[in-house]
Amino acid sequence: MKRAAPDMTAALYQLTATAAQICLPVPVPASAPDCWLDLVDHWQTLIGATSRSCSARSRRWSAKCVRARIVSLRSVTCPTVTH
Repeated sequence: MKRAAPDMTAALYQLTATAAQICLPVPVPASAPDCWLDLVDHWQTLIGATSRSCSARSRRWSAKCVRARIVSLRSVTCPTVTH
């Protein structure tokens, strides 16, 4: 019997939860709103991984577009000028 591939969201959550348990808590200033900072602190690993992933995808997409544009420009023949 084949094992089904794990759900990516569940796997990412499990990875984030494990990292949050391993990492030491960041000290929070007393004057800061606890709720917001606790939320950001808890999900900072997920936020960082997501932003790096999006950045890498945009770089790959940009490079692909540049390569496609160069190839399309190479296929264009320039008209010759005669005097």
